[in-house]
Amino acid sequence: MERRMEENEPDITSLVERYEQMRALGKKVYFDADEFAQLADYYTAEGDIDEADFLIDEGLSMHPGSQELMVLKVKKACLL
Repeated sequence: MERRMEENEPDITSLVERYEQMRALGKKVYFDADEFAQLADYYTAEGDIDEADFLIDEGLSMHPGSQELMVLKVKKACLL
């Protein structure tokens, strides 16, 4: 996953900025399931596990059938 983030560095930077602006304003913004997964990967790599968990749960509430988000949730549970 880290390699994917490196290849898409400008994309993840703008995605993180958009997400953090939304959180600062207390607003909800629609993200695709893969964007939630990218954000969760980013915050996991940054060591912010709580934020990554929040993103996975939020993503699953919007995209309950997302296999990518379900896999991330299981991986996080296995690490505990």
